[in-house]
Amino acid sequence: MKRGQLQISFGMIFSIIIIIATVAIAFYVINYFIKTSNNLSCKMFHKDLQDRITSAWNGEISQDTYISSVPMGVKEVCIGDLTNPPANVNDKEEYDSFKQYSVPKSNFFFYPRESACNEGGFSYRLDHIKSDRFFCITSQQGKASIKISKGISDSLVTLS
Repeated sequence: MKRGQLQISFGMIFSIIIIIATVAIAFYVINYFIKTSNNLSCKMFHKDLQDRITSAWNGEISQDTYISSVPMGVKEVCIGDLTNPPANVNDKEEYDSFKQYSVPKSNFFFYPRESACNEGGFSYRLDHIKSDRFFCITSQQGKASIKISKGISDSLVTLS
């Protein structure tokens, strides 16, 4: 009986190990950049909205609509002070979720909290707004529309 013998050189084995390590590192780096990109999208959404609010706050009268793409995984954008109950019964689940985990003095949230923004980036603070009620805006086709208004006698901006 004849038996075959498989001979692989050390160079071939080393090359296979290097290829496997390179592919594993590439998947890790791609995954890291996707997570960082989503977190950056959350921060940019907040910053752009805050810039629009500040612009309205600095003016005398303002009527504006902020429309922007929501970060990947975000179903709703919620606004309001957590010391006040939700304005709508449908927002109770979101309210309870943020009430349990949010940072004090936050009044802007991405929902769902778990998949929205990484590293605790689901809650932020918006300045110069009235937050006497808690409400959520559902994203439609990946975009959220927030109305920004301020009257001549108002000291703060109203969001709806």
